[in-house]
Amino acid sequence: MLIVRQTLLLVVALFSAAWATSDTDALRLVGQNKMGVTYDLYVSGDYAYASNNDGVTILDITDRTAPRKAGRIRTEKGAFGVFVEDGIAYVVAVRKGLVIADVSDPAKTKLLGKYDAFDDGSDVVMKKSTAYVSRGEGLLSVLDITDPTAPKLVKSIELGGRGRGMAVLDDRLYVAAFGIGVMMFDISDPLAPKKNKVLVDTRRPWSLEARDGRLYVGSHSGSCVIYDIADLDSPARLSTFNFGGEAYGISGKGSLLMVGDLQRGLLVWDVSDPRSPKKLAAAEEYGCHSVYYDGKHIYITPEKPSFSVFEYAPL
Repeated sequence: MLIVRQTLLLVVALFSAAWATSDTDALRLVGQNKMGVTYDLYVSGDYAYASNNDGVTILDITDRTAPRKAGRIRTEKGAFGVFVEDGIAYVVAVRKGLVIADVSDPAKTKLLGKYDAFDDGSDVVMKKSTAYVSRGEGLLSVLDITDPTAPKLVKSIELGGRGRGMAVLDDRLYVAAFGIGVMMFDISDPLAPKKNKVLVDTRRPWSLEARDGRLYVGSHSGSCVIYDIADLDSPARLSTFNFGGEAYGISGKGSLLMVGDLQRGLLVWDVSDPRSPKKLAAAEEYGCHSVYYDGKHIYITPEKPSFSVFEYAPL
């Protein structure tokens, strides 16, 4: 009985140590822009693109302490996923398919084209002139955007589960199929994706990021999974750790991983040893839909007070 009690005390101590490193004072709010509920987030250079119930709001973040509205892409019923490349935004419009807009001048955005034959889109990513749209009905739609004014559907691929977040790295596409796992596709031929693996370490994946040889997966079951994807064909699971809540957004760079949790707020994790992640800080009042970390600043789209910029600078 004594041995059992001592073992339990040791387990509790180890668990507490991982969370006792929390240094919330090191997580500092830098700037905000109050603009209502926002969903997806894409950051590129000095601009952030936040989807919301009106479409996409473009923010000038040159001054991180005072992000300001620079423009807007209007959609009839709002927007979910957004991806920006070479001055063109690709937007999953609520119940209106895919909208393509010229955002080279954020103050004068211009609609280029749209494909509205589906109404269940969740997220969008690009590879060259090919758009991939994950869909709630369990499909991955592949569109040829060679001419942005006239996008063409090439094919739709069965996922087996509701399509959620996606990520692209080199010639691989990663798709969160809710209820199934993370599906990997070879997109060396962008218009003809080939499914080559399903990662089933979490059956309820929601948010994905592929970056610097790692794949980060946030799930709706309160866990995160980290993979080494240096070998594109053979991902190696480095870590699975539970934190409770719902990881709507995830973003990692270097030794830090940011988790945007709708229930627990913004969470900062040390993943320098991915097999033993440690929670460093949290902003629990900022329930997040999306998060992006650029190595210095953390950008989030919480329900309130909307778009926010943080820094994590331990003393």
